[in-house]
Amino acid sequence: MQTLKLLWNHTWPPLLALSTTPLVWTLGLAALGGGWWSLLALLLVPALVLLSLLFAQRGAEGPDSQGQHADVRRGRLPAGLWWLETPDERLPGGTYEPTVWRTYTLFGWYACALYWLGWRNQLHGLGFSFRKRLSVPWSLRRGYFRNAEGLWWARLGLGPLPFELKLGWRQYIVQGELWAVPCCTVTRV
Repeated sequence: MQTLKLLWNHTWPPLLALSTTPLVWTLGLAALGGGWWSLLALLLVPALVLLSLLFAQRGAEGPDSQGQHADVRRGRLPAGLWWLETPDERLPGGTYEPTVWRTYTLFGWYACALYWLGWRNQLHGLGFSFRKRLSVPWSLRRGYFRNAEGLWWARLGLGPLPFELKLGWRQYIVQGELWAVPCCTVTRV
């Protein structure tokens, strides 16, 4: 109960900075009284990504951030659409993940990029604009963690369900630097 109370007192700023899971984002904004706005955003972001992909710049073939699938052409959205992209992975997305790779092999580059930015990683670039330096990596185990800078990270199981709730300042490594980015997401274990 103490952990939940602590989370309640520290959760809202990261929640406001957007989620990586559209359903959690929608529920979070709905809880803040923005139900219609959150539903609109849930539907609007994939449409914006779909339109933005028409202007995507596809470059040379190269590996994803994990060094896999070097035969995939990588790309970016135009510079003004940075807030729609993932700062740590070029398009069509993280092909190191089985679902993303399957989407790419079955439906191609554009469908994979739409899945990556329009559903799975909505507005990561915008969330990354709120980043803070992280001096020490977070633990990968479940629990509640707080560092000397006042940043916190919670990774909680959802009872018997095969999912975890992740809240707080998630770590990202972008161009070799460790960052903390506001996050609220549910992931499969």
